[in-house]
Amino acid sequence: MKKILVVEDSGITRLHLNRILKDAGYKVFEAVNGQQVINDCFHREYSLGDMDLIILDLYLRDMYGLEVLKKIALKYPDIPVIILSSEKKKGNILDCIDMGAKDYIVKPFKEKDLVQRVGRILPPDPVEGEGGGVITSSGKKEDISSALTNEIDRAIRSKTPLALAKYVFKEENSSLEEIRSIASEKLRVIDQVYKVDNGIVLILPATDKKGEAVVAEKLQKAWKEIKEDIKFDESETKKLFFPDDIEDQKLIQDYRKDKIKDIIIEKLGL
Repeated sequence: MKKILVVEDSGITRLHLNRILKDAGYKVFEAVNGQQVINDCFHREYSLGDMDLIILDLYLRDMYGLEVLKKIALKYPDIPVIILSSEKKKGNILDCIDMGAKDYIVKPFKEKDLVQRVGRILPPDPVEGEGGGVITSSGKKEDISSALTNEIDRAIRSKTPLALAKYVFKEENSSLEEIRSIASEKLRVIDQVYKVDNGIVLILPATDKKGEAVVAEKLQKAWKEIKEDIKFDESETKKLFFPDDIEDQKLIQDYRKDKIKDIIIEKLGL
């Protein structure tokens, strides 16, 4: 089970985060101030080096969170850090990102948004038989475009893969809503599924070709339980993998996320 350290001086917020993250499949540890992190004394048996992710409040009572972030980045540069703060100023957010934070979540936050953004950086270990509770949408182009931009942004910053798949079904399949619902149940909490004309689009963060193949097999098996003769339109069913399928890798180096998003939308035929 992947381990997350929550650094937060508010007992109520720590309790809230602990519950959300445990329910999402993580093992949660707590530090009540910055000194416990800097001195690596938040737990008797575990140290910072054992953590897979750190969620850090920006305004701790004993010190500014950026000082803690600086120490973590210096000693454990491979441990991703998410900043949690009520501060919304763009300058503060950029300072945190420049110093190495992988994401910045503004308080108050929605539970589903927190779990999704944590999961994009640190997907929870799979739990057999549990659904993902993914986001579903009507498939408006602007909704898919916005979701893609956000996921490309995170994939570039965290250097993780991203898989996209569009499944188009034959006209005789009249159970599209049920098909989408099944996908929502079978996928992870960080995945997203959108309904488009006679089909669905999947956005699968932290997923490579091998992982997408596992997802495809799982979904097709589940869909056939609804309708044995379910058929895909092979000419319209498309898949794309980031960063492998982006021919101009300089777009990634230059952080051209909007241009990359346009390329993906065109290749998927959205």
